[in-house]
Amino acid sequence: MRKVWKVAKWVLLALLVVAVYAGYRIGWGHPFTINQLANRQALEVLLDNPETFTSVGLIEGSIFDHHSGLLTPVGNAKRDHDYADSQKHLDEVMRFDRASLNQQDRITYDVLENLHSSAVYLKRFDWLSSEGLYPVSPLYGKQAQLLDFMETQHEVKNDKTARNYVLRLIAMGPNLDALTADMQRQATQGVILPASLLEKTITVIDDSVKPAPAANGLITTFDTRMDAVKSLDAKRKSELHNAAVNAVRDDVYPAYARMRSALIALRPKAATQSAGVDRLPDGAAFYNAMLKQNTTSNYTAEQLHALGLSEVARITKEMQTILDAQGMEQGTIAARVKQLQDDPQYHFANTDDGRAQMLARFRQLLTEVNGACLSISGWPRRRCRR
Repeated sequence: MRKVWKVAKWVLLALLVVAVYAGYRIGWGHPFTINQLANRQALEVLLDNPETFTSVGLIEGSIFDHHSGLLTPVGNAKRDHDYADSQKHLDEVMRFDRASLNQQDRITYDVLENLHSSAVYLKRFDWLSSEGLYPVSPLYGKQAQLLDFMETQHEVKNDKTARNYVLRLIAMGPNLDALTADMQRQATQGVILPASLLEKTITVIDDSVKPAPAANGLITTFDTRMDAVKSLDAKRKSELHNAAVNAVRDDVYPAYARMRSALIALRPKAATQSAGVDRLPDGAAFYNAMLKQNTTSNYTAEQLHALGLSEVARITKEMQTILDAQGMEQGTIAARVKQLQDDPQYHFANTDDGRAQMLARFRQLLTEVNGACLSISGWPRRRCRR
């Protein structure tokens, strides 16, 4: 019997060593598969970006939630940290022998290699912000996206997430100030919003701070979400509401006011420049880098323009054939498509029954699409059958 136990102990020890080794390789070392690496790198990105972590919605309000009271940092330190991570991630990808991978894993390899190499290349443009080209802009600037994030993506499901919402409101003050500072740093290097975008940004800020703090969407949507949480009593909701209003009044609004003043100070310089990125330091190279990053190709601007024209011509011809087959031979393509859109026979009734039919049809379409796609390891990508 002792001999059996001795053998069992050695077997258990061997299993433990194997488990530790496997855990090390998957978590820190060279993973066994490219998809394990993709998953690990995705998790690292989530841990570095609290807002992205919240958007994914994995562990909000749980004991593992250490992020939902934080905002993603802004500025050179964050930018340079991301560059370093991209280089590290690229090096990890390059450790795999692409030729030895199967076709599916080669796709994962190529996606990761393109993603990280494109990010590393941008390091040459030292005027870039941690937020990309412009940290402050009408639609894509973080000062605008933060509002949407707070009002629609921060989940309020218990006391913890409600408290963390208030913490994030307080954090918006220094976060917005960091955006302003990054914008001002760029200005010293000749990178300023085009005049039209600058004016629109001021308008967006004015609209954002126009309501009284208690009437701002940051508060009204928070109140609505708290009302749906049964574990919060009236007294607690009132405490959180008041704390949120104070944060909007004392932290959020003043930071937007400082940002607005900084934008107004840049008006004279913005008025003397063109809108194209060719005006930026090394602007032509930046434009080409953006082409490659957004198309994952090496096409020049001229080639992409020609491709666009040819695709418009091809699609127009196909639409012409389809419309002619329906007996719709008169008028422009746009006019005939509009005629189809207005035809009642192609509409679901604006009734409960019609809405149910529409949902059923959408579910049918999703089933058809999902049936043509194969899930692959390496969240969140999918590969579809051709």
